[in-house]
Amino acid sequence: MAEARVLFKKAADQGHVKAQHNLANMLHKGEGGPVNMAEARVQYKKAAGQGHSVAHHKLALMLNHGEGGPVDLAGARVHYKMAADKGHPLAQDMLADILQQEETARIAFEQLMAEERQEREINGKKKEKKKESTIGGETTCIVCFTGDKNHVAVPCGHQTVCGPCSEKLEECPVCRAKAQPWVRVRIA
Repeated sequence: MAEARVLFKKAADQGHVKAQHNLANMLHKGEGGPVNMAEARVQYKKAAGQGHSVAHHKLALMLNHGEGGPVDLAGARVHYKMAADKGHPLAQDMLADILQQEETARIAFEQLMAEERQEREINGKKKEKKKESTIGGETTCIVCFTGDKNHVAVPCGHQTVCGPCSEKLEECPVCRAKAQPWVRVRIA
């Protein structure tokens, strides 16, 4: 097994897609050497980049569960879709589950928002906006000073800018950390 792993590594380094996939499997399972989830993820990504449907599916699983690196649900969804489009049945099933969960969450969110609006109307309580200065306050974007401060930089968590400004920024204006992605915040 160790010799096979060495040979797959040599072939994978030369760009052979099946070798990349086989090496990733060995790294993932600890065959022919120690388990190395991070390198397995790299090799699956290389094989997926060459259109290997099983590699797309296995990479999606690793991204979904945070194996060999951080959880990346958006990336997992992309790779499930790529594998599903190539006819991979397990990926098709996972993608269907994801789409169903997203739809269920969307409907639940809309119901909650409708209930909240109705409750506010019944109670006659409408939120009053605070008047702020034009230099960026508690709720005003610190970049353009006009929009609502409704986007949070990930991973630092600073809520500092409006939607249009977040689309133009690659880093947090407070701590200068790379912002991947900016997330819209809705406060009920």
